[in-house]
Amino acid sequence: MIKVTLNSERKEIEQPSSLQQALVLWGYGEGMVAVAIDGQVVPQAKYDETMLQAGHDIVVIAPMQGG
Repeated sequence: MIKVTLNSERKEIEQPSSLQQALVLWGYGEGMVAVAIDGQVVPQAKYDETMLQAGHDIVVIAPMQGG
């Protein structure tokens, strides 16, 4: 298990885990989201090959409906 921070909340995940696998686990798998790891935006095409590491600070932004 490794510990990461997701939107300011501590999470534990199995290692190794890709960003895509973690997003599915966290309920973001099918939605359109923007993700930054340690302040760096990750292109959606790289979610599957981006491996998470202990201590990563992950920010997930999902679009909101309404207005």
